[in-house]
Amino acid sequence: MNGKLKTICKEAVVVALAVVMVVGFGMPSLSYLGGQNTSTSSVYAADTAVVPAGGAVVKSIDTSTDPATIALDDGTSVSYDSGMTFMYGSSEVTYARAQKISASASSGGGGGMPPGMGGATKSLKVYNQYFKPDKITVFGSNTNKVGTAKFRIGYYITNGGVDGDTSAIKSGITGSTLSLGSDVVGGTTTTSTDGQTTTVNGLTVNSYSDNLNPLVIQGTDSAKQTVAKINNATINLLGKSDGNGTVCDFSGWGAAISTYDNAKTIIDNADIHTTGVARCAVEGDDGSDTIIKNSDLAADGGTTYSGYENSANTELMVEPPWVLGIVGNARTTNLLGTASTMSVYNTTAYATKWGVLSTDGCSNVNLTTVDSTVNMDLSGNNLTEDSGYGTYAIGSALENFYGTTFNVSTYGTICANGDNVLNYAASKGTIKTYKYNTTTKKYDTVVSSTTGKNKKSTVNSENFGVDIWGGGTVNLKDGTTFNTGNAAFLVKSGTASINITDKSKINSKNGVIMQVMDNEDSAATDPEGEGMTFTRKYYSEKKGWAGENGQVYSNGDGSKNTKSSISVSNSTLKGNIYNGSGYQQQAETLTVNLKSGAKITGKISATSIKHSTDGGKTQNRYITQGKYYQFGHVVNKAYYNKANNVTVKLTGNAVWKVTGTSIVTSLNVGSKAKLQGKVYVNGKLTKVKAGKTYTGKITVKKL
Repeated sequence: MNGKLKTICKEAVVVALAVVMVVGFGMPSLSYLGGQNTSTSSVYAADTAVVPAGGAVVKSIDTSTDPATIALDDGTSVSYDSGMTFMYGSSEVTYARAQKISASASSGGGGGMPPGMGGATKSLKVYNQYFKPDKITVFGSNTNKVGTAKFRIGYYITNGGVDGDTSAIKSGITGSTLSLGSDVVGGTTTTSTDGQTTTVNGLTVNSYSDNLNPLVIQGTDSAKQTVAKINNATINLLGKSDGNGTVCDFSGWGAAISTYDNAKTIIDNADIHTTGVARCAVEGDDGSDTIIKNSDLAADGGTTYSGYENSANTELMVEPPWVLGIVGNARTTNLLGTASTMSVYNTTAYATKWGVLSTDGCSNVNLTTVDSTVNMDLSGNNLTEDSGYGTYAIGSALENFYGTTFNVSTYGTICANGDNVLNYAASKGTIKTYKYNTTTKKYDTVVSSTTGKNKKSTVNSENFGVDIWGGGTVNLKDGTTFNTGNAAFLVKSGTASINITDKSKINSKNGVIMQVMDNEDSAATDPEGEGMTFTRKYYSEKKGWAGENGQVYSNGDGSKNTKSSISVSNSTLKGNIYNGSGYQQQAETLTVNLKSGAKITGKISATSIKHSTDGGKTQNRYITQGKYYQFGHVVNKAYYNKANNVTVKLTGNAVWKVTGTSIVTSLNVGSKAKLQGKVYVNGKLTKVKAGKTYTGKITVKKL
């Protein structure tokens, strides 16, 4: 793979959306049509003459006509179509490049190859096979962008092989076949006698256009699942898409490998590199299963078109909503639809910014990584330049990370809307990926498995570990380690359940294990009523410490407070746990359970907060899009606002060693547990009795 992965990190180990989301405004609905078309019409011919299947050699391109006239070497001519594909040597080139090559050849020149990609064949060839979606027939998520798309596909694989069962898209094919074929994407293909499994070996793609799709795999109505095996593929998609209607990572338009409609794709030993806005390496949708093994994936992104309005509207979104605290314009993978799965084994995945392994516009998907590495560009300033997440979880996703190392900029994982579950564990024994069963409403169907290498999982993040703003359960097992610059767990008024066990470790440079706070995007002012557009939104807070400055949300009786918890067992932690919510929106209640084998040294407290990125020297009172990176960065002061309740329970032989003033509202210390601190109940110094629950304003100070 490109050598950038060896040099992107400032340190080998950083030691201590994208989403479809509305970031506090609600998630827009998506339509998953399943790609099945009831039309019985046959493949239709284009309005103008169609290039023969297998392409034709270009003699000249006459741009004086509209559309341009392309003369072929057999003496015929065709009119230019934006769905045409041009090859020069071993490279797929843009139409602009094809014009230059043709003009140079006509004048006796050689035309020149695109930089870095050579080829023995010097002829310029044109192909005219593509699929144009309509309102009935689509690939994946139905967006407005798909309505303008012309999918130019290297190999279209269904049950029956390459260009096998095309009934699902029959009405949208231009040309005699859908697949462009080996002249464009290389490799060899074989299909099993039953038509179910197609194997592609040695795929080699060098593409400079914005939206070539080398591989599209789609399920059909057949009782037999469509299976594609992709071995030893090298795919370089080096276009300059800017996101303005040229690609779409919600539909797979322009992705290297896309799988739809319950099909299964197994990718082994692939090297995939993409450039350009919203250009995915691998995408799965509509209940599909994707297995990636022994591969290198990289998405560099590009330059977003001028005038783009930052938005969570999936019809428009080509960057993450800035209110997530991140920027960028490309995700390496995307998992969409209902009950889709993606399994990543012994693989390195990289994104410059935005996200590496994403889920979006989905429900009940399963993302599993085993003995893999998730990398982002860490070469810039860790606050203002490096940006993005390792994985995203939304729509009740199940994400399992076994023996996986994250080297990320802003977040290891963002946990958004839905009852999401994240498991960080060691890669021990046989590891299985389970598919959600829409009948039983459980993850009970095994779609892939592997044998782990018995590695521990590690999250190295320049900023935060896991950001939860919707709902999620996070489990750290088997000695998992989080090395973060800031809070290991950032909870923004969502319902979070954090469970730390099995000698797992938290190393936070700013000393915060868990930070509960109000969700800034929900509190952001929308001066022009933009809704899901965020360009002119801003967040503001009063000068000084929240609460003390009079900025307290009216929480009523607290019955609507969301509830979060953190439980620790068989682990020793050093750091602070803070509840700084209830100033901009409904407060969150926090329960801290210290169980047998747990020892925590630090403060556990209700707090007042203020935004700061320099440790409190400067308060960031007004945060706009240009200061996106200031979201989530706060400092704390022990303070009870009568709503940000904190319950602390010590059971078994748990130990809490208090390092500074802490305020809690409920305290229970078991008979074998130890609280190393002075306790004041409603201002009165109190000797804590084992098993008794104390309530009120409880101040705990260092001995």
